[in-house]
Amino acid sequence: MQGRAASPLDPEFRRSFGAIARTLGVGTDAVRSRVRRFHESGFIAGWRTVVNPNLVGGQEYVITLHVPASGVERFLDTARLLPGTFMITRFHGTLVGLIFREYDERSARRRIELIEKLAGAERAYASRIPFPPCPIVLIRTDRAILQALRRDPRRRIGDIAKEVGVNARTVRRRLERLSREAAYFALPSLHPRALEGALMAHVRVEYPAARKREIDERLAASLEPQLWHVFHLASHDGGATAFCIYNLVVPSVAGGREALRRAVETPGVTAAWLELYEDFETLVDAIDEEMDRRLGGPLVAAESRAVAARVS
Repeated sequence: MQGRAASPLDPEFRRSFGAIARTLGVGTDAVRSRVRRFHESGFIAGWRTVVNPNLVGGQEYVITLHVPASGVERFLDTARLLPGTFMITRFHGTLVGLIFREYDERSARRRIELIEKLAGAERAYASRIPFPPCPIVLIRTDRAILQALRRDPRRRIGDIAKEVGVNARTVRRRLERLSREAAYFALPSLHPRALEGALMAHVRVEYPAARKREIDERLAASLEPQLWHVFHLASHDGGATAFCIYNLVVPSVAGGREALRRAVETPGVTAAWLELYEDFETLVDAIDEEMDRRLGGPLVAAESRAVAARVS
């Protein structure tokens, strides 16, 4: 459902359970049952629609830092209040990760410095999330459709059409174009603690930027049995070093260490780290507010219906 495309998230997430089943070589009912179980167990707490930051003139960054154990909760309480913070990741130990969006380089640098001071950390490791270019220009109907999808990215076409005030064919055509141009994505809200019989972890690797494609292909093949998502990163300061996060589901800590060993032994990798996820906190209110602010607010859908009524 999430995919491993070069984008941080998969723009083709609306494909049917039947299509997923054919890819996996299982029955549609099996896919539907598994997805239902993911939700019932709390492993998937929900979904949100996020727009490509390149569509609205922004950039997304990921920052990781070690916070003194005595100050973790205080830091997290403060981080939740920082505008533009979309996700907080807690790892076992003192490592914390934040994903945030800014609209100019100076603001991004200031935020990174502020986060370092708030956390009492000696250094924060910051990278840019390389979303694909998005040359599309949104029309009013696009904005209304995206607003209608923000709390349920897989919402039925007919329900969207009814809310927006256009026909289903128009919604389907606009969604196909938005997906083709990578204008929007689905962000799952995951809770690793709800996963039974396995651990969620990542191996973060560092290597020369000039060899990124070659090393990525080798690592993906090496980690295939445990790999569920590749999170590509770009150097925040435009340096010659590239970073990538390989998200894994492993049967045990020993399985994670084995994945780390394979990464370290991959030719070209200059450094690698293994981290075990404790929890993801998706700040859905911040995502919703961003959608409202950048797509014209909740009145867009109402305005679109009024235009459709006048036309008809």
